Amino acid sequence: MMPKSMAEKKEVVQWIEKNGGVPTPAAVYFKNERGWKVSETQVQYWWKQRTAIKAAPALRNRLTGTSAEPRLSEIEDILFDQVLFRRSAKEKVSRDWIRDAGQRLAASELGGTNFVASDRWVNGFMRRYGLSLRRITILPC
Repeated sequence: MMPKSMAEKKEVVQWIEKNGGVPTPAAVYFKNERGWKVSETQVQYWWKQRTAIKAAPALRNRLTGTSAEPRLSEIEDILFDQVLFRRSAKEKVSRDWIRDAGQRLAASELGGTNFVASDRWVNGFMRRYGLSLRRITILPC
């Protein structure tokens, strides 16, 4: 099932506005008349987001700003400051160090929460904060 374009979502919103402002019949209409594979829940979500859908460019598929915030944003901010401090002090910052420091911070800040600093979390943290690891190079003298 292909995602619907913003133009198609706008069409659904306009149909709902013209036909009484109830989103449920729109799902039935677009399934039967257009052959779309769309659920009533999805149509209701588009109806709730109608102001953002109307304002969005027609060529876009997704609304901006609807992604989830990282759950540990405060801890990640503290960890990022620690990474910058260690780098400015010419100390080594590795993925293992980031993982260990993240687990220590989560344990101290969140208490009994079982936080596992997985490779995926480390990758996401580094991507969110624009970090990359430099390779150690040894040049012959």
